[in-house]
Amino acid sequence: MTVHAAVWRGAGDEHSEAVIMDQADHLGQVWIMFSKGEDPLLAKRFRDKAVKEIFARWPATLALPIMPTGAIPLHRDLVRTENGYEVAHSAAARYTVEGDH
Repeated sequence: MTVHAAVWRGAGDEHSEAVIMDQADHLGQVWIMFSKGEDPLLAKRFRDKAVKEIFARWPATLALPIMPTGAIPLHRDLVRTENGYEVAHSAAARYTVEGDH
């Protein structure tokens, strides 16, 4: 069974705030992705509060790296560390932005 949920803001649910999901390559490992939103300060407050509550409820939660493009790496390219996940050295070139050195 997979998990997929979203948090929307606005009278007509026109502003996506967060997407919660697992996928075939990381079943049971639910990822939460937050949007910058139409109002970045409001989105940041929501994100900060949600993250605080998530870590309070599930203290073993691990952070995912966010790439310069804003993307989250593929599960197969991640290595678990004591501080969260990092991109495997063998996959790092896939996540650099052209012109990065």
